[in-house]
Amino acid sequence: VFTLDDVEAIRQKAPPHISLAMMMGLYTGQRQGDLLRLQWNAYDGKNLTVLQSKSNSPKRDKRAKRVVIPIHQTPLKPLLDAIPKRALTILTTEDGEPWKASKDGSFNGFQSSWKKAMKAAGVTGLTFGDLRGTCATWMAGNKATHAEIKSITGHSDVGNVLDRHYISTNSAPELAENAMHKLVTGTNFPKRTPK
Repeated sequence: VFTLDDVEAIRQKAPPHISLAMMMGLYTGQRQGDLLRLQWNAYDGKNLTVLQSKSNSPKRDKRAKRVVIPIHQTPLKPLLDAIPKRALTILTTEDGEPWKASKDGSFNGFQSSWKKAMKAAGVTGLTFGDLRGTCATWMAGNKATHAEIKSITGHSDVGNVLDRHYISTNSAPELAENAMHKLVTGTNFPKRTPK
């Protein structure tokens, strides 16, 4: 999971086009390929509409899901509003060109630029894909329900993803604090059954 310090280090050291990609990953919880293919017509000034696909192929598979992500309250909105719409896609290379996918659907040029930015920022052990999990983890830490998280990230089994990959008693002590606070202050206890 990315920390706030990691995010700030990348924002300080990465070129603006890579920093924007990070912010989009962090505040949408979407896969790298889906974000790199995202076109300006998916943004209405308030929401981003993403057609998700697990496939690495540039051709969308039949299981693709559509999610509408409200970004009007996030730090991402002013960044998007400030970008001149000079390309078909929102995320572009430094030269303002859409990122090109290779035959297998991967974006090698972007991945290379991302790795350089991570190295320059001194952030290790994390990938662009971890922004998706960070988004879900941060939402969970701020008391979002699994259904709420799923409505943004599109994960089919949010609980399993969070448990398996991102949340443990060692990596998310703030969740344990939240849980204990809810236990101590909660009023929603089961009623005793009459004898």
